[in-house]
Amino acid sequence: MRNFTKQFVLFITLLTLATGVNAQVKIGENPTTINKASLLELEGTNKGLLFPRVNLTNTTTWSLSSGSVPVAGMMVYNIKTIASGFSGTTSYPAIAGDGTGIYYWDGNGWVAGKGLKGADGKSVIGADGVPGATTPGNTGDTYINTTTGDTYIKQGNTWVLNGNIKGAKGDAGTNGTNGTNGLDGKSVTGAAGNPGATTPGKIGDTYINTTTGETFVYNG
Repeated sequence: MRNFTKQFVLFITLLTLATGVNAQVKIGENPTTINKASLLELEGTNKGLLFPRVNLTNTTTWSLSSGSVPVAGMMVYNIKTIASGFSGTTSYPAIAGDGTGIYYWDGNGWVAGKGLKGADGKSVIGADGVPGATTPGNTGDTYINTTTGDTYIKQGNTWVLNGNIKGAKGDAGTNGTNGTNGLDGKSVTGAAGNPGATTPGKIGDTYINTTTGETFVYNG
């Protein structure tokens, strides 16, 4: 009877475990509320997920349990530092700093969860004249000559001319309409003696007495 009871309990236990393996699992807060798309869900307001802490040899060696088969998607937290012998490659670089941190296996190597520091952003500066050796700037920066509009790009220690902010000269525009006719221009005449009633002229004209230097204006 005891053997039967033990076997029955073992059977129920195995059945429960088998059922649990195929079910969704949630650990932490609100265990009865689980996202339908998740196989395993963790929820907590003051607790985190602690990844396995392992000593990886380098970023291209599996390094986990002897005899285990490398599988893409495996994620670990490497605790072996570069100073202790951990190393990366160009394709699979180690995390900047001491090399420790989260890595995942992509099928060929350990990919760092934190990428390398990106290059500084480029800037645009400008001033009168051509940039020289002492003009500040980093590789990739742009300099604009505000006098000519020429643009330069910094390549190493040299500013290289690469264009101009002015566009190509456009086609000539159409002629404008003619303006209205202006008033007749005034004239200046002169002779010895003062002008008289018979001296020709129009309103506004000037007459100079060449003997005395006196000037007269005709007012009609």
